[in-house]
Amino acid sequence: QHQGLLPLRPAVAVLHDVALPEYRRWAAQAEADPQAALLASIYANHGYPALLAALEGEAETVAGALTMSAEVLEGSLATIVHSEAAREMLHRAHGAAPLRDVHVVPHLRRPLVLPERAAARARLSLTEEQLVVASFGACVPKKQPLRLIEAFGQSQLPPQQAVLAFVGTAQQGLESVMQATAQAQGLSMGGEHSNRPIRLTGGIARAAYEDWLAAADIAVQLRGRHQGETS
Repeated sequence: QHQGLLPLRPAVAVLHDVALPEYRRWAAQAEADPQAALLASIYANHGYPALLAALEGEAETVAGALTMSAEVLEGSLATIVHSEAAREMLHRAHGAAPLRDVHVVPHLRRPLVLPERAAARARLSLTEEQLVVASFGACVPKKQPLRLIEAFGQSQLPPQQAVLAFVGTAQQGLESVMQATAQAQGLSMGGEHSNRPIRLTGGIARAAYEDWLAAADIAVQLRGRHQGETS
């Protein structure tokens, strides 16, 4: 963990997500007094104004609205982020001074050779005619899967002509809420190879993931709360 490592071994840090509230809350839970630990983290990263707001309100809510990454900026020899948007987010949160050593290095990607589309669709129990809308990666609330299900239902596309696929694992407790949202739209949800109009694959092998990339007509990556990540 960076709080112990960076003071001992100063290094260049990479912030894939420039906001770290979930990490701070998780780390606080490992302490003897999680509430005190979270308050200390809020103070260390955002000073007295944020601490007072947390003491007057709900500490977890306050932490969730902050970047909570000043300790990384201050403890690193330099910091790498992946976009100008992420750098600007740090600027708004922490001012210009800590950004002197923050540098933008875009993701270094290799072109991916995908499987042949028709063969990929056959392996996924999809027809060549179906419209396939897919959301890739971990299925978590901030990616707004419920909103996507509602929009898919309101499109009024016949179930046999369109599929909405969530290619990844749902956060604990979210799958049942997704099921209920689908049912409210008159739709049903099943697994990767089901014949349901909405599918949640769960964890799958890389080859199957690439099949979904090849099979999809539309990829949708919504964000309800941007944390400087790129996807």
